[in-house]
Amino acid sequence: MGYSLETAAEIYRDALRRTVEKYSLLYLSEGAMLAIAGLLAIIYPLVTSSAIAAPLGWLLIATAVMQAV
Repeated sequence: MGYSLETAAEIYRDALRRTVEKYSLLYLSEGAMLAIAGLLAIIYPLVTSSAIAAPLGWLLIATAVMQAV
C-alpha cells in the first residue's frame, strides 16, 4: 500500500517534530556546551592552538604514510 506524497510528507513532518521534542533538552545542552567551548577557545588561544596542532600533525603524518603506501 503506497502513500500519496502529501500523506508521506505529513508522516515525515510528524516524526521529525516528535524527534525534536524528544531530544530538545539534549540539543539545548549541546548548544550550551559548544558556546562554552567557543568562549574558552577565544579566552585561551594558546591552549586551543596547541590542542588543535597536535591531532592535525598526526593526521598529516598518517595521510603521508597512506599516500606512500
